[in-house]
Amino acid sequence: MKALILAAALGAGLLNAGLAAPAEAGWDGKPIMSGMKNENDPAVQHVRDALMAYSHINKTWPASIDELAAFAKQRGMPLDLSQFETANYRVANQGIDLVAVFEFKMAGSPTKGAFALVIYIVK
Repeated sequence: MKALILAAALGAGLLNAGLAAPAEAGWDGKPIMSGMKNENDPAVQHVRDALMAYSHINKTWPASIDELAAFAKQRGMPLDLSQFETANYRVANQGIDLVAVFEFKMAGSPTKGAFALVIYIVK
């Protein structure tokens, strides 16, 4: 029994030291959710950039998508909401954190998506 425990400990030590090759999954060139569209399309990225800029300046999230659009327009940021068939924005409370949630469907496309942003400040 002692020998079995010693062998198991030695095997675990060799794995930890990187002497044994770990099993790896092969990469076939497709994202994990291969049916999804890249979330960083320019229109989506512009929403994300505007939200981050708003949060950086105001230390909170905008109350509405219209407030975000006005903020972006004032600063000459490229935010074109007409590229979305639907654009739903809300701020959700998650404990003490405020989370900005953006759900969308691209105009003229079956592409749907969503993202959420939260900022943690560590003091």
